[in-house]
Amino acid sequence: MKFPRFRIFANKQPKQKPRRVLASGVLDSSVQDFNDVRPTARDLYADEIFNPSDRQESRAKCRKLVLDNPTAFHLALSQMLSTVGNPGSLQVKTLDPMAASAVEKRFRQWANSTRLWHTLGKMVTALPFDGESFAVLKNVGTSAFRLKLLEAKRISSPPDLSSNPNAFDGIEYDPDTDEPTAYYVERKVINPSMNRGNVWDRLPAAQVVHLYLDFLGEQHRGWPMLDSSVRPLRAIEDLRQETIEATRTAARLAGVISSDETIDDDEGDVSYDPMDTIMMPRRGLLYLGNGLKASQFKVEPPGSNLKEFHDTNITIAGAATMTPRNIATNDSSTYNFSSARLDHVLYDQWVNYLRRHLKAILSDVFRAWLTSFADEPEVAVLVSTCGIETVPHDWYFQDTVLDEATATDVIVKKIDARLMSYKDYYASQGKDWEVEFRQIAEEKRRMEELGITPTDLIAAPEPSSSSSPSASSLDADGTPAPPPSIIPKLRSAQDLAQEMGLPAGRISGWRKLGLPSYKLGGRILFDPEAVAAFVQKGSTK
Repeated sequence: MKFPRFRIFANKQPKQKPRRVLASGVLDSSVQDFNDVRPTARDLYADEIFNPSDRQESRAKCRKLVLDNPTAFHLALSQMLSTVGNPGSLQVKTLDPMAASAVEKRFRQWANSTRLWHTLGKMVTALPFDGESFAVLKNVGTSAFRLKLLEAKRISSPPDLSSNPNAFDGIEYDPDTDEPTAYYVERKVINPSMNRGNVWDRLPAAQVVHLYLDFLGEQHRGWPMLDSSVRPLRAIEDLRQETIEATRTAARLAGVISSDETIDDDEGDVSYDPMDTIMMPRRGLLYLGNGLKASQFKVEPPGSNLKEFHDTNITIAGAATMTPRNIATNDSSTYNFSSARLDHVLYDQWVNYLRRHLKAILSDVFRAWLTSFADEPEVAVLVSTCGIETVPHDWYFQDTVLDEATATDVIVKKIDARLMSYKDYYASQGKDWEVEFRQIAEEKRRMEELGITPTDLIAAPEPSSSSSPSASSLDADGTPAPPPSIIPKLRSAQDLAQEMGLPAGRISGWRKLGLPSYKLGGRILFDPEAVAAFVQKGSTK
């Protein structure tokens, strides 16, 4: 019996054994390679495990994955957006606020003009598929100073570097401190298909910025984070393609016919053998010979359904970049608020870990910037006072919060308790506190000039049918929430006591005697006008 249209299992390959890793760290060459199994023997150093050839192969594989797979692209992009999606801000901590503000403003202008934060975003984006990123500080000491990206592939060892015992994989090290002293950068040509000429430049380590995550001791180069995500992401794509193909195959067949004899046409020119397809105007009929029965395979993915298999594999792939399931799948519909907050605890710690690396890079960039712009008046004052290497400063990044009301309440409490300054708060929002304070003062002056109050700018609430607050607006202890029209003028008991020259606990004591109060964001607040009327009535006795 022949099968002219189908060749079932014709391409089946013989089973292969995975190659073995011996205890000495040497591969057993007597067995074949299978699924790119890499050696991770205990006798190999970190730089031997992450060797140049394997890293180049993994980098090419991960780059292709990011280009072909939207989920991998989403994982790389979401990590960048969470880390530097909002530009950070410099905070110079000196005793001269005017000089510090001038330097911060000048650095912000330079960072915007040279797209510094865009460059840092590219460096963070490269970690999942390149494992590392490089940049060079160009034109240090001139007004053309900027941070320029380098292709990670260009950091490599020239042939004559093999005889140098202190150099490996494009980096030269100090034998005593194990710190990089120089980087070897291959010359770049505009057309990547042309020969580069095998010319390398030796750049001092002070001019090169190297961002990578070192998880092993004495590891000097990065490894693509998405390397372990290739298989689960490919499994999703393979299953999707097979499911689509099975559906197409079933859709091609309109039905099945069976006969005990060979089917011929009237003239005997055409005959059909078993498993042939009889073509029809739109679809086909599958002809079964004598003794054959046909039934369609039921396509089922590993798991209860395709979505579960899809989400599970994306969760596994996202674990390589510490991405929670709802961010990796780009779907939070199945999450409640508590689950989202719990997942973001670890993810936020990971983002802060990446930001600590960026802060170290930014400090190097800031010192090089001070050197380049030391002749400008506002920078010269700071440099002459503190010195380029010892200017006290810090970097702030704007965080994305899940609960804005709770976060605001925490910030207010920190400011009231003197645990946070307004300067630090505005810096965390990427704003200049001097600019914000001037704007607030200008708005206040303008409102006084026009004779308006914040209450006039807020729409009054709709009148309710009952003068008493509803049950939904009351707190558990019976304290109502304030109407929107009086929120701007509410004050805390401590602030009112200071203004009225009263003991700190006097206002709270009047509350027990019937002084109206409101609860907002967990704080008990009072209306100054209501307090004045309460005192005038003699209700304090």
